[in-house]
Amino acid sequence: MPELFVNSDTVVQANTQLWVPVDAGAMVPGVDYAVYPRLSVSPYETVRLAGPAGVIAHGSTRHVLIGNYGTAAFTLERGTAIADAVAARVGEVLAATG
Repeated sequence: MPELFVNSDTVVQANTQLWVPVDAGAMVPGVDYAVYPRLSVSPYETVRLAGPAGVIAHGSTRHVLIGNYGTAAFTLERGTAIADAVAARVGEVLAATG
């Protein structure tokens, strides 16, 4: 299962959601991936990171929605694994909406 890593230092402020850039260049072109952000909680729960499942495709940079539901800002450093990706199943495909 491929991991998705933050490709630049990104600060996630408390009580906000942010599209975090991840490196998706190692994914197979033409394959859609279901993405599952990881849940991360600090020992005193001042930082609580989570995000919804989504679908992405191959590309040098893609974005994953991450929310910080804690009371303190947190810096996601470059190279931090924040989500897992698996090849999408039937019905989980990426499509443009208009």
